[in-house]
Amino acid sequence: MSFGLSFEGFQIKRLPDIIDELVIDLKTQFGNIDTEADSVFGQLIGVLAKPIADAWEILESIYFSRYPETAIGTSLDYAASLTGAIRLPATYSVGGVGLHGSWSTTVPNGTQFSTLDHKNIFILNGDVYISNEDVSQIYISIESPAGGPGVIYSVLINGIECGLTSAGAMTIEEVAAQLAINIVSAYPDSISVFDCLNGTVFVYSTTLLMTVVLTASILSWSTPAPITAQEIGEITANAGEIVNIETPVSGLDSVINYESVTVGRNAESDTAFRQRRLIELMVSGAGTVESIQSKILQSVAQVTDCAVFENDTDVSVGIMTPHSVQVIVTGGDDQSIANEIWLVKPAGIATIGSISKTVIDSLGLGHTIKFNRAYIRYAWVWAILTPFGVGEEETFPSDGATQVQDKIKLYGDTIGMGRDLIPQRFYKPINEVSGVMSTDLWIALPQYTLTIIDSSYADLAALYVYLATFRAPGTGELFAVQGSGDTTDNALATAKGGAVVDGDVFAISGLAPSASVAYVGNLLIDPSTVAPSATPYVQYNHVVGPTEHSEFSLTRITVAVAP
Repeated sequence: MSFGLSFEGFQIKRLPDIIDELVIDLKTQFGNIDTEADSVFGQLIGVLAKPIADAWEILESIYFSRYPETAIGTSLDYAASLTGAIRLPATYSVGGVGLHGSWSTTVPNGTQFSTLDHKNIFILNGDVYISNEDVSQIYISIESPAGGPGVIYSVLINGIECGLTSAGAMTIEEVAAQLAINIVSAYPDSISVFDCLNGTVFVYSTTLLMTVVLTASILSWSTPAPITAQEIGEITANAGEIVNIETPVSGLDSVINYESVTVGRNAESDTAFRQRRLIELMVSGAGTVESIQSKILQSVAQVTDCAVFENDTDVSVGIMTPHSVQVIVTGGDDQSIANEIWLVKPAGIATIGSISKTVIDSLGLGHTIKFNRAYIRYAWVWAILTPFGVGEEETFPSDGATQVQDKIKLYGDTIGMGRDLIPQRFYKPINEVSGVMSTDLWIALPQYTLTIIDSSYADLAALYVYLATFRAPGTGELFAVQGSGDTTDNALATAKGGAVVDGDVFAISGLAPSASVAYVGNLLIDPSTVAPSATPYVQYNHVVGPTEHSEFSLTRITVAVAP
């Protein structure tokens, strides 16, 4: 048999082949000698054969490192670069926080903040001066709801009143929404407002410096500050979780992130890189779905995920008009995303989305490019484990439940935008934990997640105002509750017939004007007698596109019955 390079490629010489050759060579040289494994010559053959086999394996690795289909690591980067494919690098999570403190305090570059558990560290980008005078951006927070008519929320921006007086009971979310409308009405051409949906609005301007004066006690302001995760990769922090000041600064009293951070990404794996390279080769230069998705992921900084949908028919399909594309993106700058869509979309094809940007072409003409941002939904994965008994083949570790949580969380973070949650695929990461004999698994993906606070949703109209900030609610859709609500005066408690608790699930059973909800059950409490503290419970972000309208229910999947 021929070894090494030939017209058929590279043929490696394996250890048995090397041993056979050494036996023949030694017998040719020394005659009829004993070459059994326990003989002197046999041991010599074993000593010589192993490094020779290792050298052949190195030669094989060098040969296959030239080809993207078989190369790994840096060798894959070099091989793929011959066709212009570049591995997507790891990126940092970025976001913003509001800084509360003494007026005129300077918070220095590099100040560190962390999440509730002190696990994820974020670093301040640049010096930030805490002030409400001559600023280009500011957070305004509503500290208390209006219990009835006549409550004055005074917001003076450069001397112009932009606040409101309540005509009746109002939640902090309703006050914030009306405040946003009033500010934009007062400064339609120079100030923009983003409602953070938690009783806080972000006010900013690119052309105007603002001096903001508020009603004391019921309104507060904080200075926006940009942050970046200390570690590169998928570092998460949901709204309200960055609250710890790790680097004390005199005059800085508190910090909070009113919005979830834009999560970074880990370096693209070899497998994902190979798959994307093949797609790029097939669609290079073409305005196809795969090409648009690939170009945005590769070319726009801080983009962590992208999905592209097309309607190639002559009729409207959902929100998509005939012959249009819809691009859904997480992360990245709005204008940069629009610029890239303009470069790669087919000529004459409309773009669909709620975000609209103008792109100037080479002739100086403006074109409107639209796209959508993904929104966050939360999935609950509930695993009840039956471990092996004492003295059996595997031992369940003392922190086994925590390990299962971590495994489920890691797998959940790999689920791409708009991908299905397939229960069976969660068993593999669970079974990677030693000592798990069987698992009962529940998965729930409600359409909405609410963080309930006392009196926030005293009637269903107020509740639906909040739901509509995600998208128009539909009959039969589910939403889950985080935290607990007032026991007597909100619509959810009335529908349940008792106090609202963490994990309660409700279904929308009627829309306005006959708004109603129905209590479904609780995600965290076993229908039998399993206490929540005894169950490995995981919550993770699942990013989906605005075209997803599937119905979900609480479903139990049993893979094994505990003895």
